[in-house]
Amino acid sequence: MLTKPRVLVVDDDDNIRSLLFSILDRAGYRVAAVGSVHEALQEFRQDRSGVIISDLRMPGVDGHDFISTVLEENPEAVVVVLTGYGTVDEAVALMRKGVYHIITKPAGMDEILLIVERATRDRALKARSRELEKRLEITERLAMIGKLAAGVAHELNNPLDGVSRFVKLNLEGMAEGSEEREFQEEALRGLSRMSSIVKDLLTFSRNIALEVEEESIVTMLRDAASQALGSRPDEEIEVNFDLAVPDVSVPRGIYQVFQNVLKNAVDAIPDTGGRIDISAGIRDGETCVTITDDGCGIPARVKDRIFEPFFTTKEVGSGTGLGLSIVSRILERFEGGLSIESEEGNGTRVTVYLPTPSSSPRERSDAEGSVGRENLHTSR
Repeated sequence: MLTKPRVLVVDDDDNIRSLLFSILDRAGYRVAAVGSVHEALQEFRQDRSGVIISDLRMPGVDGHDFISTVLEENPEAVVVVLTGYGTVDEAVALMRKGVYHIITKPAGMDEILLIVERATRDRALKARSRELEKRLEITERLAMIGKLAAGVAHELNNPLDGVSRFVKLNLEGMAEGSEEREFQEEALRGLSRMSSIVKDLLTFSRNIALEVEEESIVTMLRDAASQALGSRPDEEIEVNFDLAVPDVSVPRGIYQVFQNVLKNAVDAIPDTGGRIDISAGIRDGETCVTITDDGCGIPARVKDRIFEPFFTTKEVGSGTGLGLSIVSRILERFEGGLSIESEEGNGTRVTVYLPTPSSSPRERSDAEGSVGRENLHTSR
């Protein structure tokens, strides 16, 4: 059962405040009821979701000022005004300011509930509309970049392969430890880095076919973890597995998702080492894989940009900024999803959602009940 949204009631009249709290609480809303603008601002700044029902005539700061502050700080806030002193001019001014609706006292319980229900529904629709607009904008941008990326990648692929072969041939005839060999090895590392970028570009542009043949998700996660750990040979990273999906298989193309997420997790862990937890299970008919690290976390100022192509917080030369863009497109292809929870300095939790392949109820029950816990302690 879905939890109803939050409603913040602001009224200095104890009786009205208590009545509104009771009505909305019985209707299933999460209600906070306060008697002053100061308290209301504190509540609003702690949780900006839901609907605000506010009186206009209150001691101290006027209700108009409170509403103005709320709408300045969050133009998407849904404010319903409850007043016994409204005029037409005042109503027009409030609506221009961005108030959703005005209820005149005395008001019936059914009217209040109806307005709140409409307000929460409209708020959800607007939020969904904004999300769809943002996704459409990103999709259009990705399509344009994808075409460009594909053309650039194909043009670079053959020359890079040829140069790499010549450098390797040169290395065969050079003495170990010589300055010339050192230069050639450095050049080869640079070429390898360029080849990796080209591969990412091709994957991003979807010109590389994703494998649809299915493989055990447990095997896939172990392989991806081993490969990600290979990039940290000198540090100690503890990896814990809690995999409750022994019989679940997913398309092989999903491997790139786990590979990218785990590489990000490893890169986020400091030189002193750290921990990565990998868990998987069945929830609400979906296969859920959660990868948690105790690394540096994602700064709040860049959270909204992490899925943008070519955006990266890593140092120059350490990442293409295509990893999460690739992850997003692969999951879209396989009708999956992804959520990220992170706080700077406190690590990151990434959850991947995948449609669970058709299986018998017994098989699903066994999968949910069988929990395999392991600890992989790597001194690398």
